[in-house]
Amino acid sequence: MIRRRNFLAAGLSALIATPVGAAIPDGEPRRLALVRSDNGERFAGPYRGAQGYDPVALGEFAHFMRDRHVERMIAVDPALLDLLSEVLAAARAPEATLLSGYRSPETNAKLAKTQFGVAERSHHIEGRAIDFWIPQRLVDAVQAARRLQRGGVGWYPGSNFIHLDTGPTRYWVLQGAGLRGLLGVRAKKHRNLALEQCLKDPARRARCGQRAAIRPAPRG
Repeated sequence: MIRRRNFLAAGLSALIATPVGAAIPDGEPRRLALVRSDNGERFAGPYRGAQGYDPVALGEFAHFMRDRHVERMIAVDPALLDLLSEVLAAARAPEATLLSGYRSPETNAKLAKTQFGVAERSHHIEGRAIDFWIPQRLVDAVQAARRLQRGGVGWYPGSNFIHLDTGPTRYWVLQGAGLRGLLGVRAKKHRNLALEQCLKDPARRARCGQRAAIRPAPRG
């Protein structure tokens, strides 16, 4: 039986080999740790080493980022992983919660018709965008992403999540509780999941019940 990781690597290798907008490997090892808000699925481990990007890890990340509404995936721009890795490192966040990764054109079109703040030609469709949440230092993450100047940065303080993409450099802030509809039931689920993970860590358990302090959204 062919293992899933080998199957993913074989199926996506042609797309991963020359990704649009991919960062140039510089030999620095990179790791990521994320958990999906909708089903608790995890991605954790290195995706890039001394020889460059690991095609098996990129294949597994593409599966992790799949659109579960249609159970479809595409290759994810490796530059997005680099951007996310650097932002999380700057915010000292060991793990992030994935709220939205790849979106099929059908899923994105449905969201664009019914939800405020969804672009009709979203970078999510191209595997070049991610929406995520971390329990602390969200504003630090936003500011770090803006300093990098390597794509789009969206800050949604009303719903406590950040959008990153590897498109043109730009920045926006969208306020309002109406944006919670973009996440649906996941808005509560990702907080509950983060609390569950926190309680499993003896070093963090005493602080799990504390509400993360969120400073006002940056201007710009």
